[in-house]
Amino acid sequence: MKQIMHKKLVFLFIGRTASGKSSLARYICETLGLRQVKSITTRLPRKDEITGYEDHYFVSESEFDEIKFKEGFVAYTEINGIKYGTTYNEIVNSDIYVIDPNGAKYLKEHCKDDFKFIEIYFSSPFELAKDRFLKRDGSEEEFYSRYNSEDEQFTKYEEAEGYDHLFVNDMSFSKASEALRDLLKSEMEKEKSL
Repeated sequence: MKQIMHKKLVFLFIGRTASGKSSLARYICETLGLRQVKSITTRLPRKDEITGYEDHYFVSESEFDEIKFKEGFVAYTEINGIKYGTTYNEIVNSDIYVIDPNGAKYLKEHCKDDFKFIEIYFSSPFELAKDRFLKRDGSEEEFYSRYNSEDEQFTKYEEAEGYDHLFVNDMSFSKASEALRDLLKSEMEKEKSL
């Protein structure tokens, strides 16, 4: 009898700025013992962000280009002139990837045969997202700039409805984390039973 080889399951958390995807990803990783992809980025760290600790490795433009040349990126995107990339090894060793639609498209084009990607699209009401952004020490100007700059790619993504799950994040953090944890557990159980 031929043994079925399972592809590595990786959850892609996709959502507009301040949709709650990053905070929920960190919590889910802590509670389920999963690992989140840490992107390499030329973005400056926000207040209290430490390179390699949460979501990103913060590097200079020249360091970014050196990594891209030496290892290559299987996910790459650029937002407002800020570059984000991820290596193959980082994906292999991770379970959840917070990524934008352009980055997800690039990722699937470069390694869809090696992984099973489950896309979860995080949607939040506009005013709630703005409030979240302001609470993390962002300004209204920054919020509108980010929101408007990513609008085209997210509008196309929303219209295509290519995601596996729509997660409407308009609830408290505890309710959202519980609902998301249940969703991921369900997907992992399905994968085990195949």
